[in-house]
Amino acid sequence: METKSKSQEQKKITALYMGFTLVIGAQLVPAPIVQITALIMMLVFLTFLYSFRRKSEAGSLTHNHTDYLIRTFWIASLFMSIALILFCMAVWQYGDHTPFLHFIDHLQSGLYTSEQAIEEAYNQMIADYFRQNKYLLISAGAPTVGSSLIYLFYRLIKGFLCIKKNTPVEQVKSWF
Repeated sequence: METKSKSQEQKKITALYMGFTLVIGAQLVPAPIVQITALIMMLVFLTFLYSFRRKSEAGSLTHNHTDYLIRTFWIASLFMSIALILFCMAVWQYGDHTPFLHFIDHLQSGLYTSEQAIEEAYNQMIADYFRQNKYLLISAGAPTVGSSLIYLFYRLIKGFLCIKKNTPVEQVKSWF
């Protein structure tokens, strides 16, 4: 009976890791509706993790792994926030903002006479901005946001490997 219980516990924890990974993956999809849905799912998932941890016995495998996942979420959120600030600073400092400036000048001068004209000009401005700054966006994004994602996936893989062995994560409170 105890083996069946441990097997069920292991399956539930594995499902938590898979759910967490899917929500993170959904947030990387470049579609606003998917990202908003993923954000809501992450908040629900985080609430679920806190509830799951509270209901589990201290020192149990479930308590250990939910604690680890919660900590992973908050540390990765901190790293991602710092990464996004650094990324925005680099783009602000070194980016070519000419498309934005032209768009604003034309908007203020009344050049656009309809909402459709504004929307078309806006879409063109975004396309021009990305075309002119693509190397900056990649070179600033890879070391900042990329390193945060690597850290997040490292933690998820580490925890997933531990649950596959049916063992607790050692040093749950550590940053790595």
